[in-house]
Amino acid sequence: MQRTKELPRTGEPGTVCKPLRIVIPFTSHELARAEFQAALDMAGDLDAMITLAFVHVVPYPLPLNRPDVSREHLLRGLTELANSSAMPVRVLMVLARDRQTAVRRLMPPGALVLLATKRRLWRTEEETLARILTRDGHRVVLIKLDAGQPVRRGDEVRANSTGPLHRRWEEKLNHA
Repeated sequence: MQRTKELPRTGEPGTVCKPLRIVIPFTSHELARAEFQAALDMAGDLDAMITLAFVHVVPYPLPLNRPDVSREHLLRGLTELANSSAMPVRVLMVLARDRQTAVRRLMPPGALVLLATKRRLWRTEEETLARILTRDGHRVVLIKLDAGQPVRRGDEVRANSTGPLHRRWEEKLNHA
């Protein structure tokens, strides 16, 4: 028989907890929609706030204050995406030279980070970012979308490939 021990309360009676803060590093509209849905499922009835962190990489020949795409255009697309969410979303846009470094600097200490990725045979950019952020001490939730989910047009070519690597992978799956 286990005994339970009552832990001392640390807060004052009647105090309200801070809202749950979820950070979503933006990678694509399709993945962001999946991340919003997962955030909604995770948060449930909790008071939660999503921060959509978008890093636009500016190529080296251009100065950082003059990106290759207008800021208004980028913000308009992100705002439309944020408005489609059922939860309150704060949009944060940063211009940088390196995406991973910028995302790492944007994260508050111990942030809850939500990332979605497509299942692939190789490590995706989102999986690499999740590994880096976990190493930095953040709590990362990585959602792997199944192959049955809608794919981007560039992925259809790779999915229908019959190259030697694809054939070897199919053979392993068939023998398992």
